[in-house]
Amino acid sequence: MDGIKINLATKIIIRSLFLLWSLVVIYPMFWTLQSSLKSNKDLFQNIWGFPAVYKFANYTNAWVKGHIGDYFFNSVYVTCVAMACSVLIITMAAYAIGRSGGKISRVLTVYFIVVMMIPGSIAIIPQYLIIFDLGLINNLNGLVLKYTADSLPFGIFVLTGFYKSVPKEMEEAAHIDGCGYIRTYWNIMLPLVKPGVYTICIFNFLGFWNEYFFALITMSDPAKYTISVGVFCLQRGLGASVCRIRHCNGSFDSRICFFSKEHYKRFDYRRFKGLAICLYKEGRGRFKWN
Repeated sequence: MDGIKINLATKIIIRSLFLLWSLVVIYPMFWTLQSSLKSNKDLFQNIWGFPAVYKFANYTNAWVKGHIGDYFFNSVYVTCVAMACSVLIITMAAYAIGRSGGKISRVLTVYFIVVMMIPGSIAIIPQYLIIFDLGLINNLNGLVLKYTADSLPFGIFVLTGFYKSVPKEMEEAAHIDGCGYIRTYWNIMLPLVKPGVYTICIFNFLGFWNEYFFALITMSDPAKYTISVGVFCLQRGLGASVCRIRHCNGSFDSRICFFSKEHYKRFDYRRFKGLAICLYKEGRGRFKWN
């Protein structure tokens, strides 16, 4: 009986802590939303309170005058195309490395680990020169190429481990049934590593969507700005309350890739662990106001 009481008390404490943490995380998002509906004067005079007058025109000004719509669709294009290219390359490369075995597989694994140890800032100048030589400066496809290349080492390293965890008998059974390597990869192996693919997609989405510096130095045409670069034009030309609209957008759009997935309804431990790591990393840099 005492054991049951202790277990019940423990559950209550744990759930209370989770509820408290949820409030701590949700309130800044709520504050950002209500701040975007204030005037500049109201924002600085009544920073924590509700808006004296709800100014929905802030969103119209941001979309029309601030060209936030153009920046948004530029980011959508870059993010979607880069994610599609990176996931396709990562899943195929990781399958080849993870299932081949041998010395080459080990060498490639070490190679990708070494590449991940190189700070990204060191590669900015070489990457810029490559993009320049390809004639992709001031071109959204240059960002797609850069983002795709940056995501490969980590994605291949992570997904290789998922492929290695799949029993070899699954692949052998597919070959016995007449499946070639491509069909085995697409119909057998890829569905079995979906948790790893979802995890990589979330990491890539957050990285591509929030990337700022390289987009800044390669895009000189305002019509080609991504949303991370365009927000600075929005901050200069419009008020601080309107700028909160950008932060509202950044707070909510990154959760689309999590809540819109069917696997959210039927996740196992591995899926939850990978997604929790992604959301934790994303939350660490969430509220850095410019």
